Amino acid sequence: MNKIGQGYYYDVYDLANGRVLKRRTNHRTRLKKLIDWYGKTPCSKIRIFLSYPRYAWNARRELKRSVETSTLVPEIFGYPVFKNRFDYEQDITVPLGKYFENHASAESKARFDEYPRLVHILWTCGCSDTVFNFTKNNGISARTGKLVFLDFNEFEQSKEKVAECIKNRKWQTQASLRDMPDSELKNHILSKMTGEVSLQNLDKFWQTKFDPLALGV
Repeated sequence: MNKIGQGYYYDVYDLANGRVLKRRTNHRTRLKKLIDWYGKTPCSKIRIFLSYPRYAWNARRELKRSVETSTLVPEIFGYPVFKNRFDYEQDITVPLGKYFENHASAESKARFDEYPRLVHILWTCGCSDTVFNFTKNNGISARTGKLVFLDFNEFEQSKEKVAECIKNRKWQTQASLRDMPDSELKNHILSKMTGEVSLQNLDKFWQTKFDPLALGV
């Protein structure tokens, strides 16, 4: 089992069968990452970051329940198989950022257009991606060839907080767009996010019955 990546919450291992294992990092590893990232951050803020995983685990537990009871389509998470309370297997993917690097603008635009639909699907079960780092947290599944969520450990369950993110157009300040050079693709993404990740659509889809036709899936 070969380790191929490490994030704040999980280490990632290639299972050599088209799947990866995501194993939760320990408290010491998360603390070290925080110090590396935010060495000059006041201790009070670091304590907030350290307490955040408890919230994330709770949100993830609700997502696990939704996937296992078919409230959500497991395909959009790479067909996860939960091994215990925290660790899970998932289909191997190509991160969306890597896809952008190796494809023309027209192809990248069409691929990105799958992302708002994924957000709408989440809204149908009462949660949302509010991190909006789609170049890292979303990727193309080797199994299905479709865009999926690689990381679903920071979903928001409060509609009010999701609405606030939409009002502030939070995606404009997140790394995926903040670090993207000005381009036709970036302009397309900004336009698509404003049109699709909207308060009107939030009200339309929030906690409604999943309807693939209505969502264009």
